[in-house]
Amino acid sequence: MIFLVALFVGCTQEKYLTYEGEKYTISYPPEWKVKTLEGGIVGFVSPGTSASDQFSENLNVYVAAAQPGATLDDYADAGTEQLKQTIPGFALVSKEKASSSGNPALKLEYSANNAGLTLKFVQVLTIKDNFFYTLTFVGEEKEYGAYSGQVEKMFDSFKMK
Repeated sequence: MIFLVALFVGCTQEKYLTYEGEKYTISYPPEWKVKTLEGGIVGFVSPGTSASDQFSENLNVYVAAAQPGATLDDYADAGTEQLKQTIPGFALVSKEKASSSGNPALKLEYSANNAGLTLKFVQVLTIKDNFFYTLTFVGEEKEYGAYSGQVEKMFDSFKMK
């Protein structure tokens, strides 16, 4: 019986694809689509949970030259202030120290209301070799549980070159 359970669990593990950026790699679920957005942002977009799904959950990666002397807290504070000004119902839920690809990082969670939807954001910020990296997941708060495992696996797979 234990063998059958282990075999079943092993069969349900999804094989992720790997995206190779100029400065990083990240793995993503094969059913998600990769989109290149303005400003060098690369987005990974979920297929949705049903035909009536109003929002496509997504994870975006942004890389930019770091400002000399800027800290992760500086970036987090500036980003939080900008979001307060531009997103209705913005609320910072948590901000904690983390690591990403072996480097110090900050992990932020916040919520916001947009077009009648309550959205959840999970963001990881890190700096390496004078480059600032931002990974941001955005999804409907009520759907987050369905995506949390995939999102954490994507965050964990992120490797800076």
